[in-house]
Formats: sequence, structure tokens, C-alpha cells
Amino acid sequence: EALGDAAGLDILSDEHRRLRTIGRGTGVHVKPSGAGGGDMAMGFTDDPDAATRFSDRAAAAGFT
Repeated sequence: EALGDAAGLDILSDEHRRLRTIGRGTGVHVKPSGAGGGDMAMGFTDDPDAATRFSDRAAAAGFT
């Protein structure tokens, strides 16, 4: 996000921000991947329960 701010580019899309919020609430670290701008996001955790919570909440929010 800081890179996008410095470059004047919207690298972190609204969808990425929504997923990041879900991640913060479930113990999963979320980052954009690929070229940024909404193409893909990845979540990282070493806690299987956190991964399940994140997946369930992301699906409920309309993410696949």
C-alpha cells in the first residue's frame, strides 16, 4: 500500500482492503499478489483454525 501511495497508484484495491480486514479479524495475513490492482490476494497463517475462519468469512463476503 505504501508503494502505491508513493507512486500515486492504486495497487491495493478495495477488495484487497476488505480481505485484509477479514484477515486481521481471523489471524491471517493477507497480501496482494501478481500485478496488484485486484487480480489476486493470498492469505498466510500457520493456524489451521484461522485459515478456516478466514475462508468461511471471505466466502460469506462473496470471495472465492
